[in-house]
Amino acid sequence: MADNGSMELLEGYQRLCETVQNLLIQESTALKQGELPSPELLQKKADLLPQLEAGVQALKTVDKLLPEDKKIVQKIQQKIMKMLMLDQENEKLLLSLQMSQQLSSNRGKVSSDLLKSLYGKN
Repeated sequence: MADNGSMELLEGYQRLCETVQNLLIQESTALKQGELPSPELLQKKADLLPQLEAGVQALKTVDKLLPEDKKIVQKIQQKIMKMLMLDQENEKLLLSLQMSQQLSSNRGKVSSDLLKSLYGKN
């Protein structure tokens, strides 16, 4: 049976997952608005990732779980899957945003250089 410490560990990890998921949602919102996430948000996310890993390692030490603990573990697993999917979506949005920014910043240079070469002006 899981002891009180195991229950606290599960609940703490669940709260940590919710915090990370909220940061991922904020990141997604910024990216969908065509903005890069703030450095503060990225730093918060980077600071929490080692805690997620430490939590996984701590969860591996739990021997047996009560049925209500298993429900919490299932919720955590579902949340982690959602987080992974959201993070993957954010990566795609970030790549797309960076590519469009790069194209738009190069567009003026290419057009100007192309016009100069067409008209033979250096």
